[in-house]
Amino acid sequence: AAAAANAVPQLSPDDVRGLITILRLLQVVVGGSSSSRVVVHQMPRWRPLQSLFGLLACPVPPRVKAALNRTIATFTYSPELVGLIWQHVESAQILNTKHASSSSLSRAASTATGARD
Repeated sequence: AAAAANAVPQLSPDDVRGLITILRLLQVVVGGSSSSRVVVHQMPRWRPLQSLFGLLACPVPPRVKAALNRTIATFTYSPELVGLIWQHVESAQILNTKHASSSSLSRAASTATGARD
């Protein structure tokens, strides 16, 4: 009984396809303009970045994780969102930043933001 309570629900192939389709649609919507990224980000009911990073922490298939990462990356096209996204990356420890030096983090952040100029 304890094992059943701890079991992680599996996504069906249709669920995976549907989720990837929704993520691709979101990439198109927010990829179109800075104002669309900011508007979508500011929708209180959607909370897209929190939701996307939350899903990254879930045991989902690699295809879904890749689509999540691509969608998050689309939001980084807006400079006003980069800092918030970096906070989510650090908080979730997607990249190990706890033992990295502050100078290497600064170089990584400036390289990431400078690559789109």
